[in-house]
Amino acid sequence: MKINFIDCGAHKGQSIIYARSLYGNQLNFHSFEPIPFFANWLTSFYKDDDKVKIYNKAVWDKDTKKTFHISKSKATWGSSLSDRFNKDDTIPIEVKCINFSKWVKNNLNKSDYNILKLDIEGAECEVLNKMMDDDTLSTFNSLVGEWHGNHGGFDSNKFLLTKDRLKQEYNTEMITWEAPWY
Repeated sequence: MKINFIDCGAHKGQSIIYARSLYGNQLNFHSFEPIPFFANWLTSFYKDDDKVKIYNKAVWDKDTKKTFHISKSKATWGSSLSDRFNKDDTIPIEVKCINFSKWVKNNLNKSDYNILKLDIEGAECEVLNKMMDDDTLSTFNSLVGEWHGNHGGFDSNKFLLTKDRLKQEYNTEMITWEAPWY
């Protein structure tokens, strides 16, 4: 049985290092990062590691291109597909987004042990609701990450409904994941 860590919102690769410290080197990583600088750096850094695959894409509920807002004041920390920052405080770039549910269906096996880490800065509800709609969420044995419900432009009702749906339909919740800054 393979153990897969699906890292949505790889940023600087902190979760790769942290997950290996928790679970060991047998993990296979699929890490998604929409900011080209970080995706390119991670690809170069892990080029000789056949257990790490980097995708320069954002996870979303469909295949498309979207504007990604890079925060100037937070030095890319908290950058998002959602327009939740003051427009004068962001650098907008166009990014490729993947239908994450489709990716899961095409790339993972339910017979493997699959861990999903979501740190996608406000896009959690769209992605998780799509995964519950098509039952790709059942591919995962563990769900870890961060909810980003305390930022401007965030629909708190959608957030609460998504959390409730996870509990009611899947008897689970997202366990907080805070990888240390290495």
